[in-house]
Amino acid sequence: MRPTHQPFRNLAKALVATEVLGENYKTALLDNDVLKRGSFSLHELLAINPLPNQSKLLLVCDQFEEVFRYAQQNSTSEAAAFVALLLASAKPYLLPNGELFNDIYIVITMRSDFLGQCALFTGLAEAIN
Repeated sequence: MRPTHQPFRNLAKALVATEVLGENYKTALLDNDVLKRGSFSLHELLAINPLPNQSKLLLVCDQFEEVFRYAQQNSTSEAAAFVALLLASAKPYLLPNGELFNDIYIVITMRSDFLGQCALFTGLAEAIN
């Protein structure tokens, strides 16, 4: 996925477009803005609707530098929430039954001249390092 000027919406569309998630997630992702509910919302969604066959989710966020432009031109708080979602999704999540859910992997790509701007978002520079 690419963040462009609607990072949450584009993430939702990318997740629904995959054959793995498909129709089971369409309403929750596209109609309810479930991803905006908090930094653990992707974990919570997958805990309620597990991936089939104990699959893992690999999310590739291409041209991540678009998040920095989005923050400057539109909404710093929404860009920060999107970054927080990605960072939290990459970490293990404690399920109500006490098990750790660690089935989400995040890869971001961005131009190297934007590395300094990672410090604008809490925890992003440390995660990149």
